Amino acid sequence: RQMCIRDSINAEYGETTPPTMCDQDCALKAITVAGTIYSAQTIVAPSTYLAQDEILATEETLGLTRSIGGGIASLTSVAYMASQSESQELKTAALCSGAAGFVAWTANNVHRAVTRGSTQSYLDTAVTSLLLGLCVAGLYSKK
Repeated sequence: RQMCIRDSINAEYGETTPPTMCDQDCALKAITVAGTIYSAQTIVAPSTYLAQDEILATEETLGLTRSIGGGIASLTSVAYMASQSESQELKTAALCSGAAGFVAWTANNVHRAVTRGSTQSYLDTAVTSLLLGLCVAGLYSKK
């Protein structure tokens, strides 16, 4: 495990903190990567996303899927900007915002997985659950 600045300072002064698997920056970067992939798929290739969810690609469903991609892109851009910032307040706000979004998306995805059982609903449930966990880990680490 790579030692972060907090670990070296704490070691120098004899303090200990529990190790974290993913700090704020790690969580924000992972959200940025996942969000970039998801927003690209839903904006650029919405018919692929819909096919994996076994939904007929119509003008209405394609438009709605692209709109969802816009929401994903906005959350992704906040995560990216926070990952590049030194501001702890911005990092915390981005992770809290991400957690709120991922709670809603995960709840919806679980409902879809139970009622539809499509490949995309299972994949979305796994991904949003993982990203929610990363937000929580990042918030918990508060380096």
